Amino acid sequence: MLPQGTTERLALFLRIASYLTILFVCSYLFLFHRLGNDLEDLYTPPPNPSKKPSDTSFTRLSPLRRLKISSVRAHIRTKYVYNRMPVVDTPRFLVNYMCIQPPCGNLPERLCGLATSFYLALLNDKTAFSPVWTFPVRLDLYFEIDPRDVVMNTGRGLQYLNRTTNDAAKWTWNASPSPDSSPDSKDNPFSTTDFIANWTSRSLRIISLRTSTAAWPSLILNPSLARHTGDYGIYRLTPSEMFVVVHRTFFARPTPWFRDLLQPYRDLLGGDLDPPSLASAPPPRPPPPKKLFRKTSPAWFRIGIHLDPAATAAAADLNIACLAMQAASVCRSVRSIDAISRPDCHVFIASSDPPLVNRLGREITRQIKYIRVHSVDPISHPPADLDALDADSIAPPSGAKRWSAEELLKRRHARGFMEWTLLSRMDYLLGVKGDPVLETAAWAAQVQLELLKGGSGECRFMEYDDW
Repeated sequence: MLPQGTTERLALFLRIASYLTILFVCSYLFLFHRLGNDLEDLYTPPPNPSKKPSDTSFTRLSPLRRLKISSVRAHIRTKYVYNRMPVVDTPRFLVNYMCIQPPCGNLPERLCGLATSFYLALLNDKTAFSPVWTFPVRLDLYFEIDPRDVVMNTGRGLQYLNRTTNDAAKWTWNASPSPDSSPDSKDNPFSTTDFIANWTSRSLRIISLRTSTAAWPSLILNPSLARHTGDYGIYRLTPSEMFVVVHRTFFARPTPWFRDLLQPYRDLLGGDLDPPSLASAPPPRPPPPKKLFRKTSPAWFRIGIHLDPAATAAAADLNIACLAMQAASVCRSVRSIDAISRPDCHVFIASSDPPLVNRLGREITRQIKYIRVHSVDPISHPPADLDALDADSIAPPSGAKRWSAEELLKRRHARGFMEWTLLSRMDYLLGVKGDPVLETAAWAAQVQLELLKGGSGECRFMEYDDW
């Protein structure tokens, strides 16, 4: 028989043990229930092994295409020496993309004009190039030239232009080929003119090209330019890949000031404010880490949509409904194909008409719940016409210093550059047929673009194929 004190201690121990056992059982049941929920959230059934897994990357930049574009850029950097002239030396010829007064066109028209002017200089002997884009705001306030050793920037082009006092040596060429002329037609000056002979016979030194034409496909067909087409390896590129070369050189790398504006959209830009390298393919999208007791954040699949108010006005309701349905359809397809990571769908909507953005955003979220919609804030960055020097300005934030005239101009016209940059970094693009903003953004991004055929009264989309 145990002593009385020992008996009491044993009874106390048993009561404590029973309480601990009950607590343990309750905790176990709670944790098991929680674990089951988390595993259910984290688990996704493996793809059907009988089916070949599909790639959810809709990029056209295969390793071979990346290699070709990188090779051309490397050849241009090493062989195109005329854009690294000393300050005191004037090249034999200088081609300026000229935009110092309106009209210069909208943003995609200007980008096409700049690309045409660049290739006109690149493919002619002893000819330098400068982007003299100053109206209503300078291009180099938003983008840096890459590589940085190119000295023929906007400031140098203006310097040569102002320093040349002989007006007979300067020519402003307003080049607008007929819209119906093909790249190799006889009435297309870009494919038929011997430019060096023409400029020499007229004693020209500076050619200021004002154009909104995407004429570089015509230039590579010009017999007088064939030698340099081979020197740089440009003949191996498609017209849209030629645009990638210009994009990566002149309007892909944001300036420090523009980077600050783009910082809130870093995730939409793919996690980096600079464009992804062409040297190697991007790594595959990793599956989300399977950590218990915590919701994970899947990778993003980014769909870009541009709404042109002019193209949408005739059938705004139908276009909005069709684009919303197509965005939802693309999202569902991607999530079903990528059954491992099931990426989150994010839609970026760009338009110079903010009410249209709101309407389309509401329609998309009505169509599908697991999708997030983004746009550029119309209050901080209202729409602006690049060809109009309006007096409206943006008020500085409360407590901020008074902005300079240059700061006001930069912010006044930032929205168009921000939207185009974001569209050019999407994984997939949607819009209405005949939209130059989407077309040039797709050239830069080299991703799949689907266009709604207008006028049919139906939601009929066609895959863009004019690469």
